[in-house]
Amino acid sequence: MGFVRLLRDYRRPVATLLENGGYQFSSAVKFQNVEKYRGQSAAHRLELYAENTRDQENHFVLWRQFGAHDSVADVRNAAVPLMILLDAVLGYSKRRRDRDRLLRYTAFMR
Repeated sequence: MGFVRLLRDYRRPVATLLENGGYQFSSAVKFQNVEKYRGQSAAHRLELYAENTRDQENHFVLWRQFGAHDSVADVRNAAVPLMILLDAVLGYSKRRRDRDRLLRYTAFMR
């Protein structure tokens, strides 16, 4: 539930973090609105997923596949936005939400 609140409050920054990472999105439960979307944007799939009020599993995955030609820098560049998002979700899920936690990382994104 903390993630949905974070996404609602920071939709654009979250989408920006995921924008060019080549991520894929999947969830344990299939939702019609997510499955119907034919685009490639993991951020948009995540937004569609968040529109569903009931998810028995309460589980989704953002992932990216790497090949032999990918460099360590490619892996790092894909991992850092996910680490930022994870840290923000953890902070947002606490009793006293730190609403600006996500924004602290913007200096690293330049």
